[in-house]
Amino acid sequence: MNSFSQTRIRSQAVSARIASVLSLLTLATALLLHPAMASEDSDEHLVMISNGEVVGTLDVKREGRSVNIAYRVDNNGRGPKVDETLEIDERGFPLSWSIKGSSLFGAAVDESYRWQYGVATWTSQADKGAVENLAAAMYIGGDASPWSLGMYARALLAAPGQALDGLPSGRMKLETLETLQLGETQLPVTLYLLSGIQLEPQLLALDGSGDLFASFGDSAGLVRKGFEASLPRLHEWSRAFELKRLQALQSTLAHDYETPVRYRNVRVFDPHAGKTSQAVSVVVREGRIDRIETDPQGGDPQSEAIVDGEGGTLVAGATPSRLAAITFAPGWDLPITKPSVKNTPHSTTTPRNTPTK
Repeated sequence: MNSFSQTRIRSQAVSARIASVLSLLTLATALLLHPAMASEDSDEHLVMISNGEVVGTLDVKREGRSVNIAYRVDNNGRGPKVDETLEIDERGFPLSWSIKGSSLFGAAVDESYRWQYGVATWTSQADKGAVENLAAAMYIGGDASPWSLGMYARALLAAPGQALDGLPSGRMKLETLETLQLGETQLPVTLYLLSGIQLEPQLLALDGSGDLFASFGDSAGLVRKGFEASLPRLHEWSRAFELKRLQALQSTLAHDYETPVRYRNVRVFDPHAGKTSQAVSVVVREGRIDRIETDPQGGDPQSEAIVDGEGGTLVAGATPSRLAAITFAPGWDLPITKPSVKNTPHSTTTPRNTPTK
């Protein structure tokens, strides 16, 4: 064995010992602040309901630090079907994570994550990579079941400011909303808003032990088995909350410009070449793209409203469904180089699993 290999092994061993000490210190702090994080062996059973019908199940078996999950959804022939196996550390962070099965539209899923000797490695449908981390980081599963939302939330409750960087990228944040009593037993559950996982923030509920009780929206959701009758109340709560949230965003983000709007330092997607451009400026006049200029910092602030795109990709009139159309129909012709796209939003893309700017 050469001297470089010996040095590498010693370095890995030292990193592992340091990480172990840090994990124990973090765990002690977390348990003092959140005693409910010390979960015992247990099983969890939840059901997926859409339009009043059960369309899926989520079954979880926990034994010590091992977690085994079976997630099945069949909603008009569509839905993910995955089996997961995790090993978690004292803080509730995954040390290893295997996700196998099929995705929403039936694509094969074979995703894996592992942290060992100070190095985190992962492989998924979206990407693969490796990064050195002193302690295990919170990996964001690309095709994980909703059980992962509870794992993220528990970690965030113990994190400073209820915010946490994730792997491969992005930053998660948890906002505590309200506590409700649900079901015949009036079980107290706390509602949270989790952002940084998908384009839209997600609503979820944890019980007093920190276990996932529900993940829900305005018409569909996952809820603990035996509490199916509580889901309509959560839907109603979601609709009222979402209306208030969008009104608040509207008051903060909406702008009515009388002058042309220039998006500086943005990239645009060329559907013919199948790639994004170099940084440019895009000028919008009266709701239509007027021109694209090669100077990314051009324009006159006295006669134009300036928006800094920060190097992101400007997508005209984008919604999640249109982004899906781009994904499943390569070469789909978006007329972004012609002055004919209406209602261009202030939206630029960001890395995997992070919210839109």
